[in-house]
Amino acid sequence: MINEYIEEVGKDIEEATKRALEIMNAVRDQVLIEIIDDKKEENEDPEVRIRVTPVDLRKRNAEEFINKIIESFKIKAEIVWEEKDDIPIMRLYGDEMGIIIGNKGKTLEALQILMSIIANKNSLVKGKIILDIEDYRKRKGKALEQLSETMAERAVETGEDVILEPMTASERKVIHNFLSKNNEVITMSTGEEPERRIVITPVRKYDK
Repeated sequence: MINEYIEEVGKDIEEATKRALEIMNAVRDQVLIEIIDDKKEENEDPEVRIRVTPVDLRKRNAEEFINKIIESFKIKAEIVWEEKDDIPIMRLYGDEMGIIIGNKGKTLEALQILMSIIANKNSLVKGKIILDIEDYRKRKGKALEQLSETMAERAVETGEDVILEPMTASERKVIHNFLSKNNEVITMSTGEEPERRIVITPVRKYDK
């Protein structure tokens, strides 16, 4: 992620800006420009020193994309931004949100991929950005944790592998992370998308 500023000088702000943008391979609306020194004293050549900082355009880009999606479905939604571990999270709230969540969250996952690509496209500051609709991911995450806990208990009790239903990469990640704290089982993903799934194996199976 590019997030540090650079400083550049020129005989005027236009020249200093041009130099900085060339160095950063950027255009004007991708950066914030501050004048930090404007030398106009007699007997000295005029000189302007500027500080140029990349602007994070991901939120703006993401909102433009999502607003077009909302309009195309002829529904109304409120956009609320949060941050967790420095990752921007866009949350949508409104009526009839099920249509853009889709069956088992498949539409949401597709929108997540497209939004991430578009959000990062012309932003110098790049990184992960998350879309959640009506707290679906929160609710789904808790349900997956409960499922993984139950299935881990079954694996430990029976001493046999428990194979879960196919899941998306983000769903599998929730289970892997949750069960990584359980020292009685190990997890692994197997198969090819879209049939990739998690296998929960009791540790004592390897002690036989």
